[in-house]
Amino acid sequence: MTPLAVSGLLITLTCFPLAAWILFRAPRSLQNILMVIFNACVGVWGLGTMLAGLSQTPAQAIWAWRVGHIGGFFLGVVFFHLVLVLCRRRRPRLVRAAYLFAGLAV
Repeated sequence: MTPLAVSGLLITLTCFPLAAWILFRAPRSLQNILMVIFNACVGVWGLGTMLAGLSQTPAQAIWAWRVGHIGGFFLGVVFFHLVLVLCRRRRPRLVRAAYLFAGLAV
């Protein structure tokens, strides 16, 4: 196992249980929902990193990085949305535009 695969595995094993714990603690809070989505994005990114580190062929590595980038594209947008919620700022058009751009990048 390469160091890249080990780090991806550790990220994945850390983020998904943390997301589940946050979700079961207070599932209806918007801050908690955004934290769960953020942790899921980091977990998907870590999963893609792990799969890229374990790949045997270049085609497998490219596929794994594509999986990882699905989570990576939404990391900044979800974090931005979370910061706006925590600071009690309302910017619905900007948040929608950010999610739209991230979705188009996928």
